[in-house]
Amino acid sequence: MIIISPNTITLVSSNVPAGDNQGYMFDEYLNTQTEYADLIEVEIKFNNSDRIALFNLDAYSVDFELTDDDTSTVVQTKTVDLEMSDGEYQQWIIEPIYIFANATLKISINKLGGTAKCGECAYGLSKYVGSTQLGVQSGFIDYSKKDTNEFGQTYLNVGSWAKKPEIRTEIPLNAVDAVAEDLT
Repeated sequence: MIIISPNTITLVSSNVPAGDNQGYMFDEYLNTQTEYADLIEVEIKFNNSDRIALFNLDAYSVDFELTDDDTSTVVQTKTVDLEMSDGEYQQWIIEPIYIFANATLKISINKLGGTAKCGECAYGLSKYVGSTQLGVQSGFIDYSKKDTNEFGQTYLNVGSWAKKPEIRTEIPLNAVDAVAEDLT
């Protein structure tokens, strides 16, 4: 298990026109999405970072290209195929990337023939905190409301929802305080 100490996003370039949704993948909300036909392509400053996380994705694949800005050399390329099976696609990824003091990361979120979407892009320096144990449980928080009007009619006002996994982690006893501080 890792945690990411997030860095401030510095957008270098984007193929998404400035306007309503260009920065949504860099705001603090998962349910707002940057959207663009076929491909979202952004470049961000990726200084002293080793992990990238993309959440609330609607895409077929994601390409990464890391450039060392000191030498203008591409030092890493990586493609992540999001297809799981039978037309189902992953909605999030966390990927390791090489670490450089002065670097730019180009992210290409691909959905040829559709609308590529990304809800959150976070990156930073990762830290190992312990090993995930068996028995991961999934759940969700439902923000829908059940209301009854003055005539006794009950209706459901459908609202948003959020995933709520429960993950047990084995942490060395001498590291418990440090891990709790990092998570806080």
